[in-house]
Amino acid sequence: MVSVVFFCASLAAWHNQRHVKLLTVCLLTLETASLGVFASYDWVLFLFFWMLAIAPVYVLVRAFGAGHRGRAATRYAATSLVSAGLLLLAAVLIAFQAGSHTFDMGSTPVTLPGDGETVAFWLITAASLLAMAVVPLHGALLDLEEDSSGVLSAIFAAVLPSLGAYTLIHVAVGFFPTTSGSYSLFFAALAVVTVVWAGLAALRTDDLRRLIGYMGTLLMGLVLLGVAGHTTIAITGIMYLLLARGLVVAVLMLLASLIQERSRRVRISQLGGLAWQAPFLSVFWLLATLAAAGVPLLAGFAGDFFIFTGSFPAHRWATTVVLAGTLLASGVLVWTAQRIFLGASRDTFARVRDLGPLELTYLGVLAALIVLIGVVPGHFGVLFQNGAGYILFPGPAG
Repeated sequence: MVSVVFFCASLAAWHNQRHVKLLTVCLLTLETASLGVFASYDWVLFLFFWMLAIAPVYVLVRAFGAGHRGRAATRYAATSLVSAGLLLLAAVLIAFQAGSHTFDMGSTPVTLPGDGETVAFWLITAASLLAMAVVPLHGALLDLEEDSSGVLSAIFAAVLPSLGAYTLIHVAVGFFPTTSGSYSLFFAALAVVTVVWAGLAALRTDDLRRLIGYMGTLLMGLVLLGVAGHTTIAITGIMYLLLARGLVVAVLMLLASLIQERSRRVRISQLGGLAWQAPFLSVFWLLATLAAAGVPLLAGFAGDFFIFTGSFPAHRWATTVVLAGTLLASGVLVWTAQRIFLGASRDTFARVRDLGPLELTYLGVLAALIVLIGVVPGHFGVLFQNGAGYILFPGPAG
């Protein structure tokens, strides 16, 4: 997902003629850092790549952002440094209190004396929740997405929260499966708060890019529900969801940027009737909207189905509320599509261009993967189920 999103975003930035070298260096550095976080099985490398991502994000926003870009970049950098500091404390605690006295991340679960396990678990969890931008820790990422260019918003929204979700699942839950299971009620309550708040905020916002940011936050609430479920099915659903979420959010952010560039409008209430001038753009938006809503045969369905199925036995009330909030947000997305694209054609948008060959190429790649994952989800099933089993039941049996 990370590689595809960066590739498509690079194609989307092809027309950029300002500071091309700086843009290229920062994008490649950020991609390297993101892939490094996912590939590291050593605390030193993990923390190095985690902190490496902070600098290119800051430079990209300051150099290519708009609006309150300085404040957004500084705020996100500060939040990321706090996350890195919490992870560093956890790594030191695990390395020096565990029996192995090593920075290797391959030995799970981790056993620490006294209250060490609880302290380390909450340090990693707090760092992960900050990076995931769940409610009430979502402000820095939303500002970053709103005050960045469209291409950068797609990368930030798709990739950065996934780093936090991966850390929560692989490190916090994987290292301390018993401890994480004992706090499942906390994750269920936080999932409810995140989904309900994000759904209501999406309902009342009139800013297109911020609406997509709220949808990304809401999908992170589903990740928290899967953690609360603490079953192999729920963790498998999280893996499907993170894959689908990155692709869908990237498509929506790229489309939002194209709409704003062509119409010179940033408010949803100022748009309407664009389907007459931009039918291809309308089709891609509808596809991404249906995938975000979890419609069958699209990428979002498998993740939603497994998370709700795996979480319902343990937290019925939370699963029901989260499901209702997800339906509300899906309705908001469909309503937004109706407001933007349907209705009578407006003379104001008579010169709005449809998607060109380059835009059809990178959006087509993302859309093809969204459809492919939805049509053949079983192709990833064994891999994801084995990973979920290893996280919850580590060791030779896992």
